[in-house]
Amino acid sequence: MPELMEKILNNLNNEFNSLYSCALVNRHWCKISIPILWQNPFTCENYHKTLIISGYLSSLGKDEQIGLQSMLKAGASLQELCLNYFEHPFGLKLSVTLDEIQPEICCSLEQNMQFLSRLQNLTINLIRSDSNFNIENLTKLLKILGKGTTKLSTLNIRVPYYYDPQLFYSLICIINSQRQLKQFDMIDKYGFSKNLPSIISALKSQKQSLQEVRIEGCNFTEVFKVLMNFENLETLCIINCEFSNNTELLKILEKNFYKIKTFDVVTDMEFDTLSIVQCIKKFGSLLHRLKLYSDKDIVEKSLLPETIKSFCPNITYLYIMDIGLSAQIQELIGNLQKLQFLTLYNENVDAFDGIIDKDLRRQVIQFAGILPSTLQYLDITGSLLNSCIDIITQPLQCTFKKVAN
Repeated sequence: MPELMEKILNNLNNEFNSLYSCALVNRHWCKISIPILWQNPFTCENYHKTLIISGYLSSLGKDEQIGLQSMLKAGASLQELCLNYFEHPFGLKLSVTLDEIQPEICCSLEQNMQFLSRLQNLTINLIRSDSNFNIENLTKLLKILGKGTTKLSTLNIRVPYYYDPQLFYSLICIINSQRQLKQFDMIDKYGFSKNLPSIISALKSQKQSLQEVRIEGCNFTEVFKVLMNFENLETLCIINCEFSNNTELLKILEKNFYKIKTFDVVTDMEFDTLSIVQCIKKFGSLLHRLKLYSDKDIVEKSLLPETIKSFCPNITYLYIMDIGLSAQIQELIGNLQKLQFLTLYNENVDAFDGIIDKDLRRQVIQFAGILPSTLQYLDITGSLLNSCIDIITQPLQCTFKKVAN
């Protein structure tokens, strides 16, 4: 009977309300239902999201509860912590919203620093400022984290829209106290990059260990100033960063060495092709993954395929604007003999009338012929080529693991 019930509940994996109701029936049903819900907990209704954990804990037997308490008393460590202070909590994908930090929380953590000692992942989301919010308690909590956490692997920060010196100093202390920080993500949602230099500069303390950096809303050149000669930096993702001072960027790139293997540039602002070309040339044959996206037309975009073809022969992942079946783009794709993932997009795809004439059909067949045999994934859903998907994939269908259409 228990095995049969488990099979039945597994078939309800998309019926979140039903699964939640099942979790309340008895202890056994709860232990089956909660793991299924937890596969994708944030698609549950808002009311149910916050009750999943408490429901599971309440289902524990007496011996299990005693065991859990013993683990905590013995110094069980926290490996992941997410602090969320949402300006608009509804509709966001996180289950817990803290509107206020109680002093008791800070005192408890201060007395149990071992609980934080193995914290590996820390996320600090957008911090709100209102009449009920105590910035002093938050700052105190961040200072405690700075003292108690030295083994972070991943740190995610969403910069607040207002400036508080103590708060920013606490964030800097958290960065500086780390021994082996590998991934750093920072989002400046409001684009106030004047608040960011001190935080970005603090990354210099992680020069030996940092492998992945994702930054949104800063100055493009300022990012490279800080990250120059980072010995193990392999992934650099820049989102909606302001392009300026191309000459200064060129000087920085010329003087410093980078080991970038993954380079993503995503922007809804003006796309500075010359700056990106300089970066691609510098990263050269080490570059394996390249994503270039702009929701506006890219000026001098013909420079991109020529530069990629000449300097980056080892590309395995390419996400780039579809500039038509020009000789340039075909030559680029044909030369990338290690290419496994290809995405072509075009913001003006709706303007295409979908009519495939003889010349276009001939060009498409030619394009399909130059696709490398290593290609496993092809996405042209946002491309002018989407209407020709059958022509492109027919001769190569057996080699693809996935075709997005």
